[in-house]
Amino acid sequence: PLPTGPAVRQHRLDAARLRRDVIELASDRYAGRATGTEGGQLAGAFVAERFRSIGLEPAGGGYEHPFAFDHRSIR
Repeated sequence: PLPTGPAVRQHRLDAARLRRDVIELASDRYAGRATGTEGGQLAGAFVAERFRSIGLEPAGGGYEHPFAFDHRSIR
């Protein structure tokens, strides 16, 4: 079941805003957004700011959470 109550805000999907965000994240500024890169960190900060701007409450004290990542090539 979906959460309900006063803490839950109802938002409509803003297709134009979503499109602008996708175009921004795909731009050269983020240099591919790879894990552990400056572009990836910039993209994470962008997404966190968008979450804040729409009133999304962070879980566990923040929008970013550490995780382990092992890349295995598909060669």
